[in-house]
Amino acid sequence: MRACGKPGLPEAHYIPRSKGGLGIEQNVVTLCRPCHDLMDNTTARDSLLKRVKEHLDLWYPDFSDADRIYKKEQL
Repeated sequence: MRACGKPGLPEAHYIPRSKGGLGIEQNVVTLCRPCHDLMDNTTARDSLLKRVKEHLDLWYPDFSDADRIYKKEQL
């Protein structure tokens, strides 16, 4: 996914790692630095997250948000 069309790196997490988001392709999109910053640090976050979610759902239709979060196994 490219929000603005500029090249970027595949490091923008839909569910942030700080909230348990996994570093898997079903939770990561490619954004340029300015768009990544917009998604992480501005009020544009909600609209960008919506686009990211639509993109991920298109490519991974059977992958739920719960599957994008780390779950520690109980022993």
